[in-house]
Amino acid sequence: MTTKNSKPPLATSHLADLESRYDVVILGAGAAGARLARELVVRGDRTVLLLEAGGRHAGPNSRIPAYYPRAFGGRLDWSYKSIRQSQLAGRRVDLPSGRVLGGSTAINAMIWMEPSNASLLELQQACGEDWTIEKSRQALDDLRWELEQAEMLSLPELHPNVETVLRAAQHGKIASSDAMDSPRIGVAPYKRMQQFGRRVSSAALLNSNSNSNSLTVCSEATVSKLLLGSGGVTGVEVHFGNETARIKAKQVVVCCGAIGTPRVLMASGIGPTDVLRDAAIPVIHSLEGIGCGLQDHLVFPIVYRIEGGERFSLPMTSSSRIRYSRERRGPLCSNLSELGGFFQLGMEHSRLSEYRGEAIDWPNAFQWHITPTDYLRYPKYDTEFPMFSVGVTLSKPRSRGAVRVFKEDKQQSGFDVRIDPNYFGNTTDYTCMLEAIQWTRKAIDDSLGLATQAAEVFPGDSRRETEEVGAALRKFATTLYHYTSSCQMGSDPSSPVDSRLRLKGIDGLYVCDASVLPSVPESNPQATVQMLARRLATWL
Repeated sequence: MTTKNSKPPLATSHLADLESRYDVVILGAGAAGARLARELVVRGDRTVLLLEAGGRHAGPNSRIPAYYPRAFGGRLDWSYKSIRQSQLAGRRVDLPSGRVLGGSTAINAMIWMEPSNASLLELQQACGEDWTIEKSRQALDDLRWELEQAEMLSLPELHPNVETVLRAAQHGKIASSDAMDSPRIGVAPYKRMQQFGRRVSSAALLNSNSNSNSLTVCSEATVSKLLLGSGGVTGVEVHFGNETARIKAKQVVVCCGAIGTPRVLMASGIGPTDVLRDAAIPVIHSLEGIGCGLQDHLVFPIVYRIEGGERFSLPMTSSSRIRYSRERRGPLCSNLSELGGFFQLGMEHSRLSEYRGEAIDWPNAFQWHITPTDYLRYPKYDTEFPMFSVGVTLSKPRSRGAVRVFKEDKQQSGFDVRIDPNYFGNTTDYTCMLEAIQWTRKAIDDSLGLATQAAEVFPGDSRRETEEVGAALRKFATTLYHYTSSCQMGSDPSSPVDSRLRLKGIDGLYVCDASVLPSVPESNPQATVQMLARRLATWL
C-alpha cells in the first residue's frame, strides 16, 4: 500500500515495452480495475497487464480535494454528454467520467459508503449463493480494514459552514459525529478516501511491494476492440498514439464503467443485434442486454446564505493556501460533500428524532450531500457571502436508460456513443424528487432550526409552489455521476453477465465495474465496486 512519501508505479511509455502475452489483461484502472489488479498481484501467480486510456494525475485538480470539479471537462475526463433529456428542459447533461489512472476515483468526491444489507440482498436475489449478504459483507470488512491500516480512509475536519448544520442536527437529535460510512437515517460526516490532506484514488492501490514484477501498467493506451476466437476471447487491440498492438491474453476483464464497458463490448461486435448493424459493426456475439438498463443518481441543490460562516470559493485566500501547504488542513482539504444524511418520504418532521436506528424503506428514501459552497456557482464563479448547499438525491430511482454506439457517417472508421440516462422517464421519480425537495426545505428551517441563521437563496422565496419548484428541478438538476447497470449480472437469461462476472457465451471474458449491478445502489457506489473486484479475484 501507499505511504506518505511513496509514489504510484510508473506506467510504461510505449507499446513496444509490453510483452506479447499475459495471463490477465484488465481494461480500465478505476475503482474496479485497480482493485482487481492489486488483488491478483498480491496473489502473485499470474502475469497481469492493466491498460488505461488516460495518463497519470499528478496535478492539483485531482490531488487537492477541493479542486476536483475543475477536472470536469479537462484532460482527466472522458467529457461524455447525454442526449437531450426531454424531462430536464431538453438539456444535454454533462456526464463526468475519469480518463486517468484511478478512473473516476481521481475526480470524484472521495466518499466511502458501504452498501446497506438491502442493497446486498438485491445482489443475492439476482445472483444466488455466490452473492450472499455474508460473503459480500466479509469482502467489504476486509477492504475497510486494509484501507484503514494504510490510513487511506479519514474523517477530516468539517468546514465551519457545514459544522453549523451538523450542530443544528445534533441539537435536534437527528445527527451524530460518527462517520456516515453506510446508509442510515440521520445526519453525519462522510468518511473519505483521503490521506495527509490529499486524495487517495484507486491508483494508490497499484503501489504494492510484493510481486510487483507480475503487474505491468500502461497508461494512455486506448483499447479499440477485443480479439475474439472460436468461442472465447484471445486478447485486445490497443492504440498508443500512432502505435497499434495486438496483445494476447488468457483472460480479459473489462472494467471501463457503465458507459465505457458497453462501448468497448459493442465496438467488438458484442451487443444488441440491431444496434450493431445500425453502427455497421459486424455481429460477433448477440447479447441484447448490453447497454440496457442504465441508471444514475440526479441531484438538486438547495442553496443557503449563512450568517457567521466563512466564504468558500476560488481562488482560495492566501492564508488557506499557506495552511494547506504547511499543515495539509483547511478548506482545500474539503471534498465539498462533507456531510450526509438519509431520510424517507412520509417522515413526520415532529417525530424525526424517533426514526434513528429504524430500517429504511429504500424505494422511498433520499440522500443529502451538504457542501460549504454555492453548489450552482462553485468552482467557476466567486461568491460574496458564506454559503452552504443541500443536494437532494433519490436513493433508488426507477428510471432506466441506455448506452448505444452509432455512426453519423457509415464511411467513418470510428463510432460515437449515444448516452440516454432517461432521467425522470419514470414520472414517479419526478414526483418523489419534488416531495423530497419540499420536505428538505422545511426540515432545514424547522427541524434543524436554521431559519434565523440561514436564508434560502435557491430555489428561493419566489419558488414555493410545486409548479415553480418543478420548473427549477427540470432546469437545474444534474448528475451525481453514479452510472450503473448497463451490463447487469444475474441468473436471469436476459442478464448478459453471470453471477461470477463472466460475459455469457464468450470464454475468458469478464465484466467487473458498476455496469453489472442490478440497479444503482442507494448511495455512493465506490465501496460496492471495489467489493465486486475483490470477489472476482477469488474466481479468476
